Amino acid sequence: MNEGTDSPILAEEQIRLQRFIYAMRVATPRVWVTQAIVAVNVLVYVWMVVTGYDLFANTTSHVFLEEGANYGPHTIGHGESWRLLTSMFLHGPIYHIGLNMWVLWLQGKLVERLMGNSNFAIMYLASGLLGSLVSVYMNPDVPSIGASGAIFGVIGALAALLYRHRAEFPKEMRRKLMKDGGIFVVANIAFGASIPNIDHAAHIGGLVAGVAAGWYLGHPMTREGI
Repeated sequence: MNEGTDSPILAEEQIRLQRFIYAMRVATPRVWVTQAIVAVNVLVYVWMVVTGYDLFANTTSHVFLEEGANYGPHTIGHGESWRLLTSMFLHGPIYHIGLNMWVLWLQGKLVERLMGNSNFAIMYLASGLLGSLVSVYMNPDVPSIGASGAIFGVIGALAALLYRHRAEFPKEMRRKLMKDGGIFVVANIAFGASIPNIDHAAHIGGLVAGVAAGWYLGHPMTREGI
């Protein structure tokens, strides 16, 4: 009895999932912005390794200040606002860039499918820049680097999309994405509590920007939305 009752429901949910995946591919046939961002980050990192920079140095080291770290006395004091952008593509130890690029690769491609290439690029840059801005405002005397503010923006955008367009997402897909996003945020909070010099201000700024961008730039996964 239960099997006969559940099967049509499961079949309908599976059809809905296939239709949703098809709609994403129609809306965004090629996912290239995420790949380009990962490539730029990796190329910058490889360049710094090849040219002999000590990437295990503290962020206060001249290594990162010379290359574009976000640092109050330079970013604000000397009018070097370009550091808000360049700091997003600098990383320290291998685990720093490894974790950031792994999460971006997994979540970024999905969010780019949902938002579209140009909207995703706008969201990523806005999240990274606002994260850098909040960071330099809250901690002007502490240099900061890394893409984590922008990546928190990706998670924030996904959360906004899942909430605003919740009726269009297949139930199991929505549940899994919410679970994965929650694990990422909790893991980063735990990670930040155990390791000094984690830039929580950039994370919060990026998350807020991502939620706002996801809310206003995301389009419904319907025929009309596409």
